Amino acid sequence: FFFSPNIDLLQYIRMAKIHIAMKEFAEAQKIMDKACKLRQYATCWLGFAVACYHKTTPDLSLVENSLQQASILDSRNAEVWGMITLNCMQQAGDITAESPEFEIKMNEALFAFRQALMYGLSLDESFPTEISILEQIAVRFEKYQKYGPASEALRRAFYTVRGISTSTRLLRLFVAVDVISNDHNKDEMIDTLDRAIMCLDAPGIDREGLRKSMQKYAHDLQKKSLKERRSHHE
Repeated sequence: FFFSPNIDLLQYIRMAKIHIAMKEFAEAQKIMDKACKLRQYATCWLGFAVACYHKTTPDLSLVENSLQQASILDSRNAEVWGMITLNCMQQAGDITAESPEFEIKMNEALFAFRQALMYGLSLDESFPTEISILEQIAVRFEKYQKYGPASEALRRAFYTVRGISTSTRLLRLFVAVDVISNDHNKDEMIDTLDRAIMCLDAPGIDREGLRKSMQKYAHDLQKKSLKERRSHHE
């Protein structure tokens, strides 16, 4: 029989995508391990890293090593840099915030994020999960009070968003990041929200209703934030 490694590789990648979509990450990791042994491609190592990262108890060192292999093979792969960003912040979470190692990991995450944006990270992913890499990055940065990068990740996501439910979730997260941040620009936020809402292409979308909903959400968050600040001073 005619043997084609390239055909086998495509089958492995398709199977891994299915398992990842079904949240069967251990199975996806096994499949991508075979793919990596078959061909040394950045996409193979990326798929392995995505599957490993999303397991219930991920081996972050293994994720880091696989992403290093991917970046060596393709230093301009935006998804690889996006996953490096996530993995660095995940590793930082296991380190005491006062430790020098924590700051090192956060700086690595910020550098990787800049690379991801420069090379065009979007919602169009090779191994999509329930939540996009950009949105996961935004959530992580918000957790560590890095509101500028969190906002940047969401702004990038707005222009490649697909589907009204994802769009609304991204918009709500952006509003939350903006309200929590102390240095936000209200006019800039409104302008970004307006442009984001206008570029959404979901069928039957009520843009005006969505705009009012986001404004109300921002107002409610501001009231809650103000109340919390007052309680701290009492």
